[in-house]
Amino acid sequence: MASLLKAMNEFDRGFSKFEEALVSPAVKDILDLVRQEAERVRFPFVDSGLLLWIIVNKNKEAANLLSRRRNTRQTIMDALLPVALDRPVLAEEIELTAESYQALIKAAEIATGYGSNQVKWPHLLLALTQIKGGLAKGVLTREGVNLKKLTERTDRYLNSSSVTESTLA
Repeated sequence: MASLLKAMNEFDRGFSKFEEALVSPAVKDILDLVRQEAERVRFPFVDSGLLLWIIVNKNKEAANLLSRRRNTRQTIMDALLPVALDRPVLAEEIELTAESYQALIKAAEIATGYGSNQVKWPHLLLALTQIKGGLAKGVLTREGVNLKKLTERTDRYLNSSSVTESTLA
């Protein structure tokens, strides 16, 4: 797990984008939700799997993009639970993994590419499918999700007018 300082050093070029992404109210909302969920399920770090869980669990449009999958929500949680602790996790103990930083930076780049200065859940969903490795990508692949088709559906969603009104919650 990467500390914030180590992650900043690892992402010299991307850090300014990460910094910009963090000031986005949507990203702050995502991080707040994911930290609350991490505490609830006693998860000591935030990885791409927990980001995917929050996106799918808290947003019906995202769930609809994956609706053709039979048990995606449960599959995601099943993948997360083995690393849950048997004691409560305090908010200050929860760290973002390097892949989470990569996903947030990539989401900021994707948002910019779509002409937005705000990272929203579809940008993050696309980022989770594009970063190298990661639990989220593995779960989606094991679930039989065609990442190319998911990207196409998400792209169509982003190009529709509904994304401007959509929030994570």
